[in-house]
Amino acid sequence: MEAKYFWQDTRENVYGPFRMDEEGNPRTGDVIRHYRLLRHISTGALGKELGKSARWVQIMEKENMVPELISRRKLIIKALGIPPILLFPNLYGDEDLVKIENQHKLPPAKEYKNNTSGSIDLRYCDEMLQLYWGNYHVSGAQNLLLLIEEKVYILQGFTTENCSERSKALSLLCRYHQLAALIAGERDDFDRAFIHLNPALTIAEETHDSEMQAVCFFRRGLTYSAQGNLVKAATDLKKACSFEGSIPATLIGRILLSTGKAEARVLRKEHNGTLSLFEKAEKIIQDGRKEEDAHFIRLNEGNYHEHRAAALTAMGNLTEAADELQEAHETFPVDQARRHNNIDAMQAELAASSGEDVIAASVALRTFDVAKQLEMTRNINTITRVYSQLNAGSYSKSKDVRELGDKLREWNKKTPRQLHTRGYQEVPPI
Repeated sequence: MEAKYFWQDTRENVYGPFRMDEEGNPRTGDVIRHYRLLRHISTGALGKELGKSARWVQIMEKENMVPELISRRKLIIKALGIPPILLFPNLYGDEDLVKIENQHKLPPAKEYKNNTSGSIDLRYCDEMLQLYWGNYHVSGAQNLLLLIEEKVYILQGFTTENCSERSKALSLLCRYHQLAALIAGERDDFDRAFIHLNPALTIAEETHDSEMQAVCFFRRGLTYSAQGNLVKAATDLKKACSFEGSIPATLIGRILLSTGKAEARVLRKEHNGTLSLFEKAEKIIQDGRKEEDAHFIRLNEGNYHEHRAAALTAMGNLTEAADELQEAHETFPVDQARRHNNIDAMQAELAASSGEDVIAASVALRTFDVAKQLEMTRNINTITRVYSQLNAGSYSKSKDVRELGDKLREWNKKTPRQLHTRGYQEVPPI
């Protein structure tokens, strides 16, 4: 994580903390976000003031893509009350704004204050959680985990205070833990995932929040399943299902899909009881209920096709599984890169199992490149299994298979592999 610094002008006004840009000045994206949050202005409200979208503001702050036009920067200064020296440092002398060298002597910064309580502004953490989830679904999670864990640290300190906002802080902390665990699990860093999942469940149980408990058992069950511990996965998913009468229908629909997939992986054969879980979830989707998605579950038709495909594959019904995967691809929005990468990985594995080596190699190559970019270690492991199968067959000398092998070997050199599944039941390859 890049260091943040406090800055001081000739009148001894102190600003920050902000990261430092390549020219040695405060990073303008950090400056804008800092003053926007201090004034409790949303990205949407600022975007409207500037004639832009909320997404434009988010990118400007996150990627430091601040317009160079003086007129545009003046509008930002006017909207947020930013001291001009922070957005126009090059118009001042070199000594007019300097980085404070003895940063450790300054008191710890609580940058975003609530005007009434003096506590860290929970609206800031809530807004950032929305942004993190949005970035997670449509782009990579590079550096996202560290940012999330930074907020976890902030919220942990907040929850020790005996104040009226403590319950809201606990709820936010629980949701931050879950997103952190999801990203860590995708990287096969299961130890780190459970470091977040277990405290999240503790919070949910202590606050007697049925909905939160269901989500925590659901996400922990998914993590156990990915780790290969199918017994614990089934136990947690059944506990999540037990809250059916007291949680939103869309949430139970998403839980049913994962429970059905987990059962199919255990049974390895077609079973009416398992398929009925998908039918029940499908009915919830078709009902088209519009419920608040506070946990970013995103139940939709794409989820249904993706999970049913996985279950059918485990049951040995490869033809119908392939049709379901195609439906999933066509249903998910194009910008949901992670979803499409999951489906591509499943298609590559399914094609290899069906003897369609040419398709398997082509899809595997595409999947690897995107999975590497998105840091989807789990999908790279799937592609590694596909490569092993292709390399042992008659198509092993093809250009695609050789190229895939080279890429995997290069990735293995640069990526330390950890055996997080040691001691647990391994899922047999399909």
